[in-house]
Amino acid sequence: MSAYDLDSSSNARKSNNIETNEQRREGHEEYGGNIQVTDLGQLESWVRGKPEFKYFVYGSTGVLLREFPFGKLRRSHFNGQWVNLHDLIGYWNTSNWGNITYERWIEEDGGTSQALTMGISYTANGVTNTTTINTPAKDRDQNMGTANIQFTDPIYEIPLQDLNGAIYPYYYMNMQREMY
Repeated sequence: MSAYDLDSSSNARKSNNIETNEQRREGHEEYGGNIQVTDLGQLESWVRGKPEFKYFVYGSTGVLLREFPFGKLRRSHFNGQWVNLHDLIGYWNTSNWGNITYERWIEEDGGTSQALTMGISYTANGVTNTTTINTPAKDRDQNMGTANIQFTDPIYEIPLQDLNGAIYPYYYMNMQREMY
């Protein structure tokens, strides 16, 4: 049995659950890993086997908050439906994380080490700063994309039901966040 909620029949999106479309609240748990892969063949061909997803979450200043590899996942779970891999990122306090986080996903395939680089800008005490985030990766990994998640974006409060919260599109997948 997997630690992830990969069975869509037991997923929290059942119609008897109450739909909520909430705003984040200071200090509440923030969960990642709620994804919908729109084209698995573009990420990982059948020949290469099971997909290995990994994500990185950075605070507004570029500090790494969470890095988590989900390991090898069964292909049959990713046929366009939403899958909740349910990973606790942490407790979003704007005094620590800032008003925005950056979430980058990769599909791991190995190889020699390299870095995926992105530049960000943020404002602190009325001053705009820029920095570069270097995400560790391998040369055969696929960059699935990066999303900017703002504290003011709508979020799902568990239990989930319909897709009325913020959906963050990536190259071959969509992602959402949730809180308890």
